[in-house]
Amino acid sequence: YHKKPELFSKDEYLQIMNNYLFFCCLNKNETDFHILIQELSQTKNATKEEFIFIQKIKFYRTLELYHQIKRFEEAEKLSCEAEEFLEIINPLVDSYLNRYLQMLIIRAFIESQNYQAALLISLKHFKNIGFDFDSSTIKLFEFIAHYKLNNFDNLLYSLDSWIKTVRSKRKQFPIEKVLIKFFRSVCNKTTIKEKKLLISKTIVELKEIEKAKQKFYLNHIFDFAAWFEREFEEMK
Repeated sequence: YHKKPELFSKDEYLQIMNNYLFFCCLNKNETDFHILIQELSQTKNATKEEFIFIQKIKFYRTLELYHQIKRFEEAEKLSCEAEEFLEIINPLVDSYLNRYLQMLIIRAFIESQNYQAALLISLKHFKNIGFDFDSSTIKLFEFIAHYKLNNFDNLLYSLDSWIKTVRSKRKQFPIEKVLIKFFRSVCNKTTIKEKKLLISKTIVELKEIEKAKQKFYLNHIFDFAAWFEREFEEMK
């Protein structure tokens, strides 16, 4: 691009930058990432729509970088800014990208163990929930937040509501089946021993999924098996 920029449209340039930034995230290449972010921020003659898209790229790629390098406190701080940004723009424009960004915001709060914030954001009206994998992940984060906050009545209600909603639209994703089964069962477990046994079984089932086609989502969006392993270790 830099050698012959005249061969690329503005949209193509933004997509190239977007993809390269994601590549830097996956490779934990902070040096190139920050150089690209700086260049992206200096994009000239951007329309209003292009400016909004650039802001989204900066938010969700930076949140992805922080996730990859485990800077959870910085991700939580940036998530607050991203949430304010989503409330300002029209939520009906590029609803898929908005939902994707919302998923990253909630993930950041889950990883920083701010479960109350994760829950509040997951329930906000701007999410325009759908039935794709990002929407499913948002619901799974919501279930985690309810679980960690001991909101078991709300957890069961949310589970039943999601199951009924999904049933009429598509088959459950494999990871949904495992986690829905866990969250429904854990509400009836009263002892630490019972809960740890259930978590152990869930970890085994998640790792079986990890061997299959869902591996990418587990490893790069959120490693649910690793989260449950930490939950197991922290139980006393």
